[in-house]
Amino acid sequence: MSYSLNNIPLSDYGIKASQAPGSNVALTGHFDLPKRLHKPYQIWDDGGEIEAFVDADDIMIAGRELRFYGLIKESRNITAIYLDQLQKDIEAFTDLVVFHSDVYGDFNVKVKKIDPIYYNGVTSIIITMREPQPDLTGGVLPATGDDKYTADSIPLKSFGMYVRKVSGRGHTAAKTKEYSTIWDKEGYHINGLTPNEVRVEGFVKADTLLGFQSHIKALWKLLTDPGLRLLHLNNYVTIHGFMVGGFQVTGFLKTENTVIANVDLKFINVKEVLTVFTHDDVNGKVMATEDGKLFIL
Repeated sequence: MSYSLNNIPLSDYGIKASQAPGSNVALTGHFDLPKRLHKPYQIWDDGGEIEAFVDADDIMIAGRELRFYGLIKESRNITAIYLDQLQKDIEAFTDLVVFHSDVYGDFNVKVKKIDPIYYNGVTSIIITMREPQPDLTGGVLPATGDDKYTADSIPLKSFGMYVRKVSGRGHTAAKTKEYSTIWDKEGYHINGLTPNEVRVEGFVKADTLLGFQSHIKALWKLLTDPGLRLLHLNNYVTIHGFMVGGFQVTGFLKTENTVIANVDLKFINVKEVLTVFTHDDVNGKVMATEDGKLFIL
């Protein structure tokens, strides 16, 4: 893979691609979905209802951090010359510049900082960049279908996503605030709750890099489309929610036949619906969900 900054190959600065921590490629952040800009919801104290701002005009996305990991295999003196030239070139930028990868494409960025770490005969380089306006277009939603885990009736497996764990649902949320004017004792205020965050932890897998990119772009579209998302979890829980914090792709590994990475999805839970399946005992009073959790009446 080759990389360049403002049309100058990084190899001109003596930099060769290395590997990001927990990964076997040099670039991170380019598959992330950034968080939303501005206030995504309002909680009203009278009743604790959550008003989600999920109309098309409400959904605006922030920028994201990209990091490139490289190596300079030269003496300390030669490395200093390379880094001095790189720093001078960066200081001359008057606008966003293109960070180019022959595999991942172009990203309009500003360089935030360069962190060199010196060893004997080699220097590791981390170039941290900010992409203020990422291009999140090109996603196509897969077809709907039946499965244990779905989003808007689309199986998560159709996004290449396999679920390891679901957490957050059913938790009791904290109060939005506690305040009082009582001087000589602890005061309290009864008001609305903070929203629960439901987290779906898993990994996205594809046979090719192109297939992986297609899966990630489809997830971008799913989570940034207007309206609430309907998450069907483990066949019996339906969460009505929306994305606030985006997601990060971590542990990215690419081999000849497989591309895989961790992806955790986080949703603000606005409403939850539990589907109960009846299993009669001798008295007809035992009910259980499909996965065996019992409800004794």
